Amino acid sequence: MGQNGLVLSATQLQRFNDDGFVLVPDMLGADEAEALLHGAWEQFPSPEQYFADPEAFADLTNTPFSGLANFPWTSAALNRLVAHPRIVAIVHQILGVDDIRLYKGELWAKYAGNTDYDQHHHRDFGNHTLVVPTVERRWMQVTTFTYLCDIDEHNGATAIVPKQFSAHIPLGQRRTQPGELRDHEVLGRGRAGTTLFYSTEVFHRATSLKSPDASRFTILADYKAADASWTNKQAFGHLGQRPEMIEFVTNVDAGTRTLLDIPAPGHLYWTEQTIDDMEIRYPGIDMDPYRSAR
Repeated sequence: MGQNGLVLSATQLQRFNDDGFVLVPDMLGADEAEALLHGAWEQFPSPEQYFADPEAFADLTNTPFSGLANFPWTSAALNRLVAHPRIVAIVHQILGVDDIRLYKGELWAKYAGNTDYDQHHHRDFGNHTLVVPTVERRWMQVTTFTYLCDIDEHNGATAIVPKQFSAHIPLGQRRTQPGELRDHEVLGRGRAGTTLFYSTEVFHRATSLKSPDASRFTILADYKAADASWTNKQAFGHLGQRPEMIEFVTNVDAGTRTLLDIPAPGHLYWTEQTIDDMEIRYPGIDMDPYRSAR
């Protein structure tokens, strides 16, 4: 797929600019989405497993957030999703910068019956940064939900308010009065493989899982410009001894490693010593791009 096919169309980009969000269907093919869903079930029980004995998995629904697991996950294929070429290309396009970072990765499993996932409208910056959203494109955060299963009103589609309906609310205000914007919200319905892109300007909320046997599995991956150091919900250095992280760093390419703040080839950090020692720390890693760029 060429670069033009990777990024948003002019219509989709205008929708993002006008509404603050855009749903991109078919980010993943049906077979790819199904395979990644099974990858999620390496981390969490499948619906069949969960609903066969909900009490056995009660810890996953004690609160609406109990089913969250941070990157990296058990499935190597699922971990690659945070670096999906089309997602990364669209983030570059929206921010208008060449160098970006991943600052959050979460796998979220939801199951009906034991907890209510319904929320009031909010903006997603309160636990992402100590500052406030900006309308300057390059400094904004691009947040994403990738659907590993079909999502609609029965299994908790996210309710999103196009930003023209909240333009009167200062960007420093995180929450609205209960029900204030519900007449303007739209549901982020989509097939498995859809990705929702939105900015932290946008008010949105989780909704209830209405069917008694409903479940929902999504990957939440958030990105920023590399020099937006004030946005930092998650860091990754403390995960360096996790087998899943070692696998990821060892086997992805040099460009993907920069998403985790590993310096790119050509950076002054890379010397004969640091390159050789990376090969000791990560047996099998390809450090040729770093040597060639010196």
